[in-house]
Amino acid sequence: MAEFNSEEFYNELDGLYASGASADVETFLLERINASRENRGGDNAEHMVCLNELASLYRGQSRFGESFRCYEEAEEILLDLFGESTAHYATFLNNKASAHRMAGDYENALFLYNKAIRIYKDINETDAYLLAGLLNNVSSLYRQINKNDDAVEALLGAVKMLKSASGLEDELATTMVNLASLYHSIGEGDLAAETLNGSIELFRGLSYESAHYPAALNLLGIIEMKKGNYSGAIDALEQGAGLVKKIFSENIDYATMKKNLGDVYVLTGDTERAINEFGAARSAFVRAMGEDCEAAKELDAKIEGCSRKRTRGKE
Repeated sequence: MAEFNSEEFYNELDGLYASGASADVETFLLERINASRENRGGDNAEHMVCLNELASLYRGQSRFGESFRCYEEAEEILLDLFGESTAHYATFLNNKASAHRMAGDYENALFLYNKAIRIYKDINETDAYLLAGLLNNVSSLYRQINKNDDAVEALLGAVKMLKSASGLEDELATTMVNLASLYHSIGEGDLAAETLNGSIELFRGLSYESAHYPAALNLLGIIEMKKGNYSGAIDALEQGAGLVKKIFSENIDYATMKKNLGDVYVLTGDTERAINEFGAARSAFVRAMGEDCEAAKELDAKIEGCSRKRTRGKE
């Protein structure tokens, strides 16, 4: 059996992601998994890495059941290879916890995040990339369960770590947009604008399109919409939705941006465009969460409201 060449593997994987062909990424990973499966019992590093990457891909596409199955199989191999008291395992738990958080399973997410934190502390981990990534995710969870003070504290700690490190501009920009979004949600408009502008400046200074840049564009679109700058909002949201579709596919983030676009078009009085955007958002939410999801019901109501306005306008 040929030895697993991780550098070669990630170069090929990164190239596929850069091309924007998420279906090709999935095919590549499944082929590598199938090829390595017959070698179980020997060196399982390739099998574990491919499963973990596939789990992350499915997580980004909101395919949570498939993501969890990959994580479970990868975890068994990882523990055999590295053990529990390692940065490898803590990082894995961070990623798995995020899948639970994104799926709305906050109790298991918090349990796994705390387990990762304990491991990092026990082994005296100092890597800013690892620690800031975990703090970002913990902050997201605190925000989702309405513990905003804890969420802000976690993000400020991550920003401090990343500013003291070098070569982590993408991670710093991502953390800053998360902080800007949090400030915006709790009514700290000036802090939100200042932090978001700094984040966008960092993203635009990168030599590549960051997978996290769409989040900044989504927030910018929301802020511009509330300011009444509808053209600016549309530009930001269309660019963000396009990038998400290119990088990940039409996932929940894509659906959210399409819904936001629909809201902007409602404010401009363009009910036809609003209905189209709401319809695209509904389709994406249903694919990810099922026909009976609350998001679909909300969008049905929005579409119905726009249809009534359109009918009245023709009378």
